[in-house]
Amino acid sequence: MMWNFENYTGIYDHNYYLTCDGIESWGNKCLKFGDAFAAICYAHGITWDKMRSEFKFVDDPFATIENHPYTIHDQKDFLLNNRSRVPNKILDIGGGRGEVPIFLGAMGYDVTSVDPQDSIDYWYKETSKKFFDLEKPPVTAINKPIEKAIEDISLKDFDTILLVETLEHIPEKFFDPVYEKIKDDFKGRFVVANWVHYHPIFFKRFQEEWEHPHCRHVDDDLYDRWAKDADLIYRYGSHLCLEYK
Repeated sequence: MMWNFENYTGIYDHNYYLTCDGIESWGNKCLKFGDAFAAICYAHGITWDKMRSEFKFVDDPFATIENHPYTIHDQKDFLLNNRSRVPNKILDIGGGRGEVPIFLGAMGYDVTSVDPQDSIDYWYKETSKKFFDLEKPPVTAINKPIEKAIEDISLKDFDTILLVETLEHIPEKFFDPVYEKIKDDFKGRFVVANWVHYHPIFFKRFQEEWEHPHCRHVDDDLYDRWAKDADLIYRYGSHLCLEYK
């Protein structure tokens, strides 16, 4: 299959989320430790090492194993007991099945989640019900590509921006103007995370080998440039945590 990167939002249809990365953790009512939960930890001022020392479920330095005994309730308790930072208003870019924004919304945070998929209502409702037995998703969902949604978003209202398994799925020419707005208008914590060992990503190679719909490069050159724009809080593999002041 050859993906149409000009119309990249069409890649992420309902069937995509039935089988894409993280469906095992979703079925087990848990956030993936290696990217989703790690990003949330950074938003709460918790380090990777602290998280890994608490959840000793496998001998895996990258926290990639999804079959383990922990649940979202264990993760929520850990955050409440160890956070040194409390987000107030969070912008989640690329919510997918909604695991990250719904988890944060259920913690009581004001969360806006942007995702262009055509099944956002289905997945956010399913995740809310499955994870927390909620009939209504505890988030404000914007069903547009971020390059269009950003026109109606006041970045000055947010103190935290999260991109979890998102950046590589948005063509560079579409996200670069969004990043410029973030750099100019946003004050707060900016977190990018994928599987920590899954770095760098070169979309052409992955497309040819796995038919995986990556739409841009994400590598150290990109992280080097962005790290010059803000205070570097943490960087490890695919994980990047910056503070804009």
